[in-house]
Amino acid sequence: MKKFFLSILVLISCLLFSQKNIEKEVSIKKMYQINFAGFPRTAELIELTNGEYKGHFKIILDRENENTTQEIQREVAINKTNVKEVMLILETMGIETITDCQKNNDCKEFPDADFTSFKIKTEKTEREYSFTNLSNQDIKNEKPENRRQAQQILNFIEKRLNFKIEFQKIKDKLPSGSYSYFSGNSIYSFEIK
Repeated sequence: MKKFFLSILVLISCLLFSQKNIEKEVSIKKMYQINFAGFPRTAELIELTNGEYKGHFKIILDRENENTTQEIQREVAINKTNVKEVMLILETMGIETITDCQKNNDCKEFPDADFTSFKIKTEKTEREYSFTNLSNQDIKNEKPENRRQAQQILNFIEKRLNFKIEFQKIKDKLPSGSYSYFSGNSIYSFEIK
């Protein structure tokens, strides 16, 4: 009987050990995370060490019910091929090396500013930076250069991944009620009937 339990125990520990090794083998090689100003959404684009790609964008809303507030999260997957193509283009656009305006002391300040933030993780580095009041806009005369570069990256992502359309699709599937989300120094609300 002891041998049986010992055999089961050894088998379970071997399975757990092999599962941990498999998890270690496939890890994140590169990740781009972008939090968009003006919308409750975050895009996450990931390249894994096994050569696979995955991505999604997450939307977080508050739903008000009488005297309570419930947080609602929705994730929408992004096509793997699209993730790979977008990540390659973003790398050539300089998403990994863009100069943080905080370090450069050339940030533009706006009252009631809304932030677009970037989190970049590679095998060699991990960094975060943000810019105020970036939106899908004309950038020909935008100064300083790092802000113009960040705006170009944001415009490309918006156009390529159609977040506004996806956000609307999620809103269309929500049950009736009052919803809100925080963006910058503002709270945006909308009603679904």
